[in-house]
Amino acid sequence: MGKAFGWHRGMDSMGAVLGPLLAIGWIFLFRENLKWIFVASFVPASLGALAVLTVKDLKKVKKTYHKDKKTTGKLSFFSLPVDFRVYLLAWFCFSIGNSSDMFLILRAKELGFTVTRTILLYAFYNGVYAVSSPWLGQLSDVIERRVILTLGLVVFALVYLGLAFSNQAWQVWALFGLYGFYSAATDGVGKALVVDWVAPEIRASALGLLGTVTGVATLLASPIAGILWGFGSKITLLYGALGAVTSVFIISVKLKSPIK
Repeated sequence: MGKAFGWHRGMDSMGAVLGPLLAIGWIFLFRENLKWIFVASFVPASLGALAVLTVKDLKKVKKTYHKDKKTTGKLSFFSLPVDFRVYLLAWFCFSIGNSSDMFLILRAKELGFTVTRTILLYAFYNGVYAVSSPWLGQLSDVIERRVILTLGLVVFALVYLGLAFSNQAWQVWALFGLYGFYSAATDGVGKALVVDWVAPEIRASALGLLGTVTGVATLLASPIAGILWGFGSKITLLYGALGAVTSVFIISVKLKSPIK
């Protein structure tokens, strides 16, 4: 399961590597005529949508996750496993500090990165993410996913702390590379954990609930980060690190790993 989610996120990130690189080439050839970049993006997006239509759903198999408990197949927050509910709380605490990556890009520009170098920097981050995501996802099938997720959140906190106090270009490159490892260790692995915790009949609903919690928290995170940015970029970055540390505490102390 971890491997599957890892490859899914890895392929998504590989597209995020190639896309910006193609955009840089387009800007170079057409002198920053950005309008046609958006028009050209319609082609791969349409091909991706058509490819999805060729995928067939597997037959749904009705079975309960816990042998001693029957499930109705309906999603009810209070009927969900306690550990999963605690996990949602931990993920909310992290996500409310995980503001848009645009703030990291703004920090890079503060340190003297040009537009082109900033695009290459973000492509580098996605490249590390794409390459390491399948490997870390597969590793989570062998050892506890909770351990890998926790390490990823620790890396996130270290990256934000590092960017808050870095003052040289090579430090920014190194930290964006580490940021790729954070994403690979949390994005797919975090979803695989949800699959481990809940009954098969409500897996998609539980993943949707995780997405809702993430979306609501992220909706709050960026405005908060923007307000804090007015007091200095370091304050915003330290706020993000605090959210990750809080999440690590909850996951490490309050959660048990689900039985795979």
